Amino acid sequence: MWKIILSDGTELAGFQRNGNNYFREDKVDETVLAGNLSALTLTDGEETIILHDAELVQQVRYEGVPGLEDGWYLCFREKPPQEMEAEALREAAGIAFVCMAEAGQINNATAGKHADLFGAWAENTAYQQGAIRSYGGALYRCVQAHTSQAGWEPDAAASLWVKIADPAEEWPEWSAPVGAHDAYAAGSKVSHGGKHWASSLGGNVWEPGVYGWNEKE
Repeated sequence: MWKIILSDGTELAGFQRNGNNYFREDKVDETVLAGNLSALTLTDGEETIILHDAELVQQVRYEGVPGLEDGWYLCFREKPPQEMEAEALREAAGIAFVCMAEAGQINNATAGKHADLFGAWAENTAYQQGAIRSYGGALYRCVQAHTSQAGWEPDAAASLWVKIADPAEEWPEWSAPVGAHDAYAAGSKVSHGGKHWASSLGGNVWEPGVYGWNEKE
């Protein structure tokens, strides 16, 4: 029988092997695997396979399939170095973007276009002035250093937080793109100069009213 040893030492036992798949009767709770595959060991006591920077490809239930025993089948893969380098670059770029936004070097509208880069507000956390967090689908900037607690949520503590961007807003204020990564897609909606505009082209870096935008009622 095979067992799977996760990067934190957690052992999942009772597996059989079928090619690149490892299966058993019980389904594996995938939350146990999340963030725990940086070093993955698969062993039956005689043969050992070690995967670095692994990823779960799938977990599938097979039942009554000719040539396969019934059970939950797990398949893992090892990420190639090029993919890991690309992920590291994206992570570094995201960190740099957040730092620039919190330092006031990126405007609020641009920050709102990348709201997924900012962490969620949490209780019992020390926040410094300028910190940006997401809460209730919007972004808020900390205006006074404090340690958060229940009742001081960003939408309920105007002395501590101010809303700076709402990604769900239909006509957000236009902001000049800083690069190809935040250029406007065709159909994007913005407000600018007291008017509403829709982008008529992809990769749009032009200012509404100059080129590439159609005015809307």
